Amino acid sequence: MGLLLIAEVALSRTVDPVTFGEYQFVRQMLPMLVAATIFGVDQALTRMIAEGGSDDLLLPVVWRSGRLWLILAAPVVACSAYYFGIGLWGCIALAVAPMALIASELVAAALRASGRYSRAALAQQGYRLFAAVTVLAAAAISMPSITGVTALWLGSAIFGAWSIIHALRTSSRSLRPNRTKMRRLRIMGAGFGISMLPTSAIDWVDQAAVAYSFGTLAESGHYAAVKLVTVYPFVTLASILGFVALPEVVKRASSLNRRVWRTATICTAAASAAFWCLCSIPLTFMVPVLLGRAVDHSAIWILCAVGAVRIFYLLPSSVLGAVGTSRQLATSGFVGILAVGAEAAVILFVEAADPVVVGGAGLLTATIVRTSVAYFIAGSAVKNAKKSQAEEHVLLS
Repeated sequence: MGLLLIAEVALSRTVDPVTFGEYQFVRQMLPMLVAATIFGVDQALTRMIAEGGSDDLLLPVVWRSGRLWLILAAPVVACSAYYFGIGLWGCIALAVAPMALIASELVAAALRASGRYSRAALAQQGYRLFAAVTVLAAAAISMPSITGVTALWLGSAIFGAWSIIHALRTSSRSLRPNRTKMRRLRIMGAGFGISMLPTSAIDWVDQAAVAYSFGTLAESGHYAAVKLVTVYPFVTLASILGFVALPEVVKRASSLNRRVWRTATICTAAASAAFWCLCSIPLTFMVPVLLGRAVDHSAIWILCAVGAVRIFYLLPSSVLGAVGTSRQLATSGFVGILAVGAEAAVILFVEAADPVVVGGAGLLTATIVRTSVAYFIAGSAVKNAKKSQAEEHVLLS
């Protein structure tokens, strides 16, 4: 992910803003499409295997999720081309990449649960590594500007195929799993899916709203470039920690109580605030140098605040994922939709000449709302963890 950051900075300086805006549109949309198709089943699979289950559900879930994407692909590509002017290569990436990423994400979920974090990271993040190397090579030899989106779908296809081969070699090949286990996976996955959609949407709606509000993908490209070098380092750290957090919290769920929750809140809040202060100051001077143009300092501080809140969000999201019931997870997602509406409203109705400031203000508003919702529901889950889990087992029975 760090290498992709460097590659995208290079890409932003070697292609025009429209091309970079299209690339960022596709790259940010891919995780949202995968999340919408899998709908939380990957997280539910990680939790169930970490609790002591087997991976016999893996291949059936990959097969069913892949069939679902075949239904969703056509309207997604058509809307992206019609409303946002995405070109041919961008449409190809939106059609092909999610299919492969679905397999990669589900295989990574099973590997995470069994503690094989290196292989899980390769399955989940391998396409980003491929894209980073390809984009850097293209920037070095001045290849055509289509390289960015081409690298995304080609890399996802390569590592998607690797994930499928790995699953066929190591897991049960039966496509007819136990009905009770599949039912629990679906119920829990629905909760995870609803809970995760607002976060995925937040990371894409800001760029779409900036493009719509200011009229061109060029403004979205300018905003995406600044967001890339400010928020992305925080998100990279949060992704690494979150990759390990859920399975490890699941394994230690029995020791989680209100005292531990309060202590974790204080420590995480302090760490997030420290990261904000320590990163904002150097980035204020580094971002204009990296991008080769002037950037409003207030926009950088706003976007760094977004990153700091994202780090704090790790606490409620991992705890809620480990001990929360399907109902609590779904409630977090339904209420979290308010964050997406708040983000769009700020970007579309706040008048300002700088798209980076407007986009950053909308993204920060949405991130704070989403984190607050998740935190209060996670606190409730900690308070009533044993009672809620007992009720859910009765419901499943």
